[in-house]
Amino acid sequence: MQKILHVSMSVVRRNPRVLNAIKASAECGYEVDCVSLKDCIETFKAGGGNIRYYFCPVCFGTGVFELLRYLFFFIRCFFFICSRRNLYDAVFVHTMPDFLVFSALAAKYSGKKIILDFSDMFPEVFSERRFGNLFFRPFILVEKLSALFSDKIFCVHRVHKELLEKRSVPKQRVQFVLNIPDPKIFLRHKKHFRVKEGFTIFYAGSASKRFGLDLALKAFYVVSEKIPDVKFVILTGGRGSKRIKREIEKSFYRKNIIFRGSFEDHERAVESLMSADLALAPYRKTQFTDMVDSLKVLEYAGAEVPFVCSDLKRLRHYFSESECYFSKAGDYKSLAQKIIDALENYPESQKKAQRAKSALEKYSFYKQMDKYKTYLISIRH
Repeated sequence: MQKILHVSMSVVRRNPRVLNAIKASAECGYEVDCVSLKDCIETFKAGGGNIRYYFCPVCFGTGVFELLRYLFFFIRCFFFICSRRNLYDAVFVHTMPDFLVFSALAAKYSGKKIILDFSDMFPEVFSERRFGNLFFRPFILVEKLSALFSDKIFCVHRVHKELLEKRSVPKQRVQFVLNIPDPKIFLRHKKHFRVKEGFTIFYAGSASKRFGLDLALKAFYVVSEKIPDVKFVILTGGRGSKRIKREIEKSFYRKNIIFRGSFEDHERAVESLMSADLALAPYRKTQFTDMVDSLKVLEYAGAEVPFVCSDLKRLRHYFSESECYFSKAGDYKSLAQKIIDALENYPESQKKAQRAKSALEKYSFYKQMDKYKTYLISIRH
């Protein structure tokens, strides 16, 4: 049996895009190894007997220390692949960072296929950090070199593909795979039906500023003044989560806020989502958020849960006003009003959720996975 190695600087059990690529590899008949940030024993149980996970513990940091984290993980992966370069027929690297693909240098030198998935726009993401603009042009160069190094390139949507072809990647070498959620995950969890008084609002994602969790909290305070019997469930972790938790502890409405911290895995996040009445995606508008596909929003639609999201270009690509509520990006008052509208007219919100699910289904998760599988099968000897 041929072997493939997946490399991802993420906690894979929380990263459905990487999980889907791993499962696609296994379904194509590969024996799969994966190097990631943490021990993914639960993912291993779900993945099957042909998948083996290795983990690399890396401490968290910001700014320059974040670059050191990337470098440390890169070095660990580089030596891991050097010691096993003859075991694998292909290496599948998932960004960020883009330069992680060079950890497969020994495999490339040995004639193995190198696959690169630009799952995020690293130059745009890092430019939002403090002093990040200083690194934008160098990271564009890294992006170009990473693409030239790779035999096959995937990205997240058509606009991302066009951007890469314009600045980094030779045309015809990149293919986009949309972040459509696997519909099977929603079948494994019972849909919540309203049989009680009060509403539950749900947020899952990063506490970083661009994702707007602080705006969601301000909006929740406004909503609570008009609709007292409402609760807010928050699943978040990483950068900024401690600050958010301190703010909640000082709040007058803290008894109505359930802070669950970082979700342990993707399955449990979906389980919490299915128990919600309304979900939020309150992103601020940045160069990155205006172009990125929000997996969370697509999951809200797949779970048939009504949702309020920021009015951003990529989200408008999937949904219209008849399928969800759009609030003005970065404006907590607009967000609060849309939440109130959704809860006060909940039967209409449920109809919007049904239409959103139908809109999502036309993109077909299985067609997206076939794009991975077609290439993976083509490189088998």
